[in-house]
Amino acid sequence: MTATADFAQPDVPNLALVRTVDGSRMLIRILQRVFAVALVITTVGLWMAPGASWEPDMMLFKLSLSAIAALAGIGLWQNSLSPLAPTVEIDAAASELRLVREQSNGGRRLIERHSFAALEKVQQDGRQLAFFAADGRMLAEIMLSNAAAHAKLIGALRGVGKLA
Repeated sequence: MTATADFAQPDVPNLALVRTVDGSRMLIRILQRVFAVALVITTVGLWMAPGASWEPDMMLFKLSLSAIAALAGIGLWQNSLSPLAPTVEIDAAASELRLVREQSNGGRRLIERHSFAALEKVQQDGRQLAFFAADGRMLAEIMLSNAAAHAKLIGALRGVGKLA
């Protein structure tokens, strides 16, 4: 009997949350910004406090504490920035919906990929289409102005039974 490790894993898409409708992500971002500003103000106030001790050991403690607080404040501020919205790619020929996020280095990262057959439902309201994943979350909402592209997409969705 032998045991081997298989490190050749398939490319698993990043199943990061695309968006939340309840506003919890926005609230978290606001709290991160408040704490970031508080840390930076504390760092400045640590050096401007009246009656502060100027002994060497206390100065080293204040310097290290202010450096850590400033770095944590900058990190919290950077983390509170809103994420880039993903791009919706619909491949009617392959019957596939992809959510792709553009990276800051110019690359592209696949967030989710769903075949039309794997979708729970597709809602149509005129030219507006809403795609829902198998677990009930809304993946994308698009509006096509090109009549030929709209007809081709509707035909592909009807072909897999997602539209009547």
